[in-house]
Amino acid sequence: MGVQADVRGQIDRWSRRYGVDSRLACALAWMESGHQPGVVSSTGAWGVFQIQPATWHYVEHVLADRRYPRNVEGQVRVGLLFLRHLLQSFGDTRKALAAWYTGPARVRRSGVGARGRWFAADVLAIRARC
Repeated sequence: MGVQADVRGQIDRWSRRYGVDSRLACALAWMESGHQPGVVSSTGAWGVFQIQPATWHYVEHVLADRRYPRNVEGQVRVGLLFLRHLLQSFGDTRKALAAWYTGPARVRRSGVGARGRWFAADVLAIRARC
């Protein structure tokens, strides 16, 4: 099985388990990394969902109260748990995606903003093809 097929399989599996739309998760992962688990950004975000180290810590210590391996499965699980948290917190897919991209505090304080709107629109366009 190729890396991208493994990533997609993990997204499908854990999306069902966590109650997250697998097509939305697929699109977000594609937007962030092209489903490539080895990608690291200049800001330190890494993996399939480009999770910042502080976000990984938050998921492990606040949302899940457990550690996750630093492999494809762990990347997918942490990404989906954080996405689910944002979807539940904001109650709106576009706001949740904007919060993913620009940060939850910024969206709460200032609204979605142009960058958040752009990011959400692109993810939702990709979702139609996942």
